[in-house]
Amino acid sequence: MARARLAEVDVAAPVVAWLRAGGWDVYQEVRNGKGGERSCDLVATRGPLVWAVEAKVRLCVEVLEQAHWWRQYAHYASVAVPYHYLMALGPAFGHLVRAWGLGIFGVRPMEALCGGTAIDKLVDNMHYPPRLHRRGLAVHLRRWLCEEQKTFLAAGSPCGGGWTPFKDTCRNLAQFVREHPGCTLKEAIGGRPAVLGEGDTPHCHPAAPGIRHHYRTEATAISSLRTWIQEGKVPGVRLVLEGRALRLYLMEGDNV
Repeated sequence: MARARLAEVDVAAPVVAWLRAGGWDVYQEVRNGKGGERSCDLVATRGPLVWAVEAKVRLCVEVLEQAHWWRQYAHYASVAVPYHYLMALGPAFGHLVRAWGLGIFGVRPMEALCGGTAIDKLVDNMHYPPRLHRRGLAVHLRRWLCEEQKTFLAAGSPCGGGWTPFKDTCRNLAQFVREHPGCTLKEAIGGRPAVLGEGDTPHCHPAAPGIRHHYRTEATAISSLRTWIQEGKVPGVRLVLEGRALRLYLMEGDNV
């Protein structure tokens, strides 16, 4: 019965703690940069190294395939599963794990939930350590990481609502609008030009730099965000037609 109550977040939590204790920075529920069609339960970095880990409540070939996909972007790739799966791993399955260069964390999540057990006793990474993949495109995976992923959503959460580049763009846009109500999308993306009064010099009213966004070009950012705002997909921000210009304002009562 205890096994049936386990969730992926229960399996992931001890691994997150174990990695942090080892000096790794851990990012949780990381979506890739290709439209975010895949998410990794946790990604850890330490110096130049990147480690991708998928946390699951059972071990099967499909789980290994998920971890193997992330191996192209990481120096290490592992799966984290309850400890009894690690101990029951057959020779054929073990051969596949080693052939793919994957690692397996054997986790004792129930002991972790009870508390009082040292973290190094909750996680076994010695039986199947991952093999170093020097050709991993870690530079790309690093671009998908941000500070919010460290705490925004626990690794293994079922809702799939982790921090994304789009959410980061929306937050930055709302912040810009709060500071510059009535700006246009062009000003928010490309930067707001200085507004000079009579006798002013440019340094009196420096231009506001454009927001950080995840789009490839400013034109794409402006076009896409206009559509998402009109469809109500950008929280707290609205477009208002004033004359011939569409201007940005916060939603009434919104203190973003």
